[in-house]
Amino acid sequence: MSTNQAVSPVQYHKRLQRLGLTDNPFVPYADGRYFFPLADQAISYNSALTLVVEKPLKNINIVVADPLMGKTQLARRLYDRVNADDSLRATCVLISVRTITPANLVKTISSALGLPHISNNAERMNALHDHLVHQMREYGRSLFLIVDSEINLDSMNVLLEIGNWHLEIPRSRGKPINKSLVQFLLVGRRTSPFQTERMFPQLDTLTIQTNNSRTWGTPSILELANLLQKQVKAAGRETPLFTEGAIDMLIDTSGQIPGKLMQLADLALRNLTASSDPVISEKHLKGIVALDSSPDDQRGDYEPDMAEELVEEY
Repeated sequence: MSTNQAVSPVQYHKRLQRLGLTDNPFVPYADGRYFFPLADQAISYNSALTLVVEKPLKNINIVVADPLMGKTQLARRLYDRVNADDSLRATCVLISVRTITPANLVKTISSALGLPHISNNAERMNALHDHLVHQMREYGRSLFLIVDSEINLDSMNVLLEIGNWHLEIPRSRGKPINKSLVQFLLVGRRTSPFQTERMFPQLDTLTIQTNNSRTWGTPSILELANLLQKQVKAAGRETPLFTEGAIDMLIDTSGQIPGKLMQLADLALRNLTASSDPVISEKHLKGIVALDSSPDDQRGDYEPDMAEELVEEY
């Protein structure tokens, strides 16, 4: 991975400061401080916010992408934004467990909303419905549910049942309008059950309720090069951190996959901190190999120092 001897944590952070960096911008921090959306991510982000604001009856957005494309980072950013911005009039719940069952799905939502514990799932569903009706009627607030997990047919049917909940809102003039009580962002891989109704032909409701479905493509070389530069600048360094040759080599080795690019850039920076050089050049990339995601790992993702709980980031 790296041929250079590792430096101590104290030396590492002192070296970052001498390089003009307040942080290592290629580490996926939980607050997303160095997350700059790529083109597909920006479209999905804005589409989701529009869905939350308008609360239409077609209330499902779908994002499908390969591992390490930044799906989870987008989900976290939306979670933070919706819960921090009261003008959106929504409460966001993010579900990112490996496996969802109908029972733990409703239980997780109810718990996140602070509802009393109810053992019976049917009664729990009724309590959730009543709570959401009250929130919409009294405050105009909805639930924005982000599901960043693999989901089976039974759980999907529960989601679709919840997705049909709506409230008729009277207006002073004209006909009343219907607002969905819940808006959804379903995030998954190309093999996810909800990518296409062909996988579950009986789920015609999914197509009827889908507001927007987007499959992310591979980012361009220019996008990724600009991403690296933005991250370095956001971390406090005004001058380039990489030579042009190093950027080309990083992007080529990553296969233009954002998550792998961040892994490689992180390793290259660690190599740089073990030297006295001012910039990352091709020599700091020697011995670095792209970290391939394992097909046996359902998350297929990487975050430094969190080997026991891998999450998808870039």
